[in-house]
Amino acid sequence: MSDKLIQLLGDTLMSDKDTPLEAAAALGDAEHIGIYFSAHWCPPCRRFTPQLAKMYTTLRGDGKKFQVVFVSSDKSIEQYNEYFGEMPWLAVPFEDRARKGSLAGEFEVSGIPRLVIVDRAGNVVNESATMDVMKDNTGAKYPWVPPTIFDLLGDEVEGKDGAKVSVASLRDKVFAVYLSAHWCPPCRQFTPRLIECYNNLKAAGKEFEVIFGSNDQDEDQYDEYYREMPWLTLGYEDDRVQEVMGRHGVRGIPSLLVFDGTDGGRLITESGVGRGASDGAGGGVPGGARGV
Repeated sequence: MSDKLIQLLGDTLMSDKDTPLEAAAALGDAEHIGIYFSAHWCPPCRRFTPQLAKMYTTLRGDGKKFQVVFVSSDKSIEQYNEYFGEMPWLAVPFEDRARKGSLAGEFEVSGIPRLVIVDRAGNVVNESATMDVMKDNTGAKYPWVPPTIFDLLGDEVEGKDGAKVSVASLRDKVFAVYLSAHWCPPCRQFTPRLIECYNNLKAAGKEFEVIFGSNDQDEDQYDEYYREMPWLTLGYEDDRVQEVMGRHGVRGIPSLLVFDGTDGGRLITESGVGRGASDGAGGGVPGGARGV
């Protein structure tokens, strides 16, 4: 087990409420570790824990080298002991509150349950695997490597003239997925600012593109709204829009997700709307076009 992972989880893990173990020995030959942020008092956690326990047992029974480490947000040692008693895996000691805080900070945990999958080197495989596990009844998708934005977008999007544009053409540039709708007043306020930024970046020779992901309620609204836009689109009522929103936890619009196509589609920011609103010229875009 890597020093990085041990430094992250600490030198001691619990195998039950009374049995501390050396972390490296407890993790053994595990190839993937689920760091599970949860608490007894949290109803969604208590619904998810049995699902995760069933998955854990199934995978281990199939010979998968999978381990889970519980990171408690319980309010008392009694709650921790009761809840941990239901779990078949390891845990960070309850009294190590500093470790719990550092782990929550490392993975930017703002809500529970949250399952983070890392490999034995401590590299993040999936920073939010809870829903992936819930949707995977058999463990067929273990270790739940999340799809890239290229996987979600598929092979083609549409250009302004209706022609098909290869998604592969985005691999040499920074691009954004703009989730918006005609009926949404904040969207209609933001769109002209984004158009200004887009045109300025294009005029400056920057490799930048935008793809419209429509949340419009009818096709006439979509057509009217898209006519204002100079960029690409996923089209009207395209399932990929909901897939992108679901994967990135988008709960409101307008939303601008910015990706680096030159780095495998790495997410640069989920907060592109805020940046675009304050930078119509696009001059503050990292790397010339890396976050509008």
